[in-house]
Amino acid sequence: MTDPQDHLDHLLRDHLRRELDPHAGRSLRAFEAALHRQRQRRLMIARTSLLAASIALVAGASILSLSHQSPHAGPILSSLPPPVAPMNPAATDADAAPRDVEQLVSWQTTDEGVENVQVQGQPLPVRKLRQDALQQMRWFDPQTNATVHVTVPVEQVIFVQEETY
Repeated sequence: MTDPQDHLDHLLRDHLRRELDPHAGRSLRAFEAALHRQRQRRLMIARTSLLAASIALVAGASILSLSHQSPHAGPILSSLPPPVAPMNPAATDADAAPRDVEQLVSWQTTDEGVENVQVQGQPLPVRKLRQDALQQMRWFDPQTNATVHVTVPVEQVIFVQEETY
């Protein structure tokens, strides 16, 4: 004969299984879904920030490059090689200006930590940031009938004064 305690255990186990099985793993799925939403939000914020920063950098570089040009020059940066004499002597200035100018700037900033620099003989704590950039430009030059590609690496070190206590 079976023990009444075993029968009660069996009934209780079956009842709890029917009631709790639909909930098994629900908390894990909810937690993973919350983590996924959080990652997506952070990724969207990072993408938006990078897009805004790159647009601002491209706009700033365009304004800066235009401010360093003479009124008669085309949209060529001062660091680029000088233009070649036109192959067609009858070409006008408008025909000789570069066309389809594209510019891409990508960069990465690295925090190199805190350092002490000497300013007027006194040590000054500063945070050292290194910004590495790569500027790529491409345009069509109608004078030579060629597409020109220029890549310029740029490195900048920035010191930010740290507060002392």
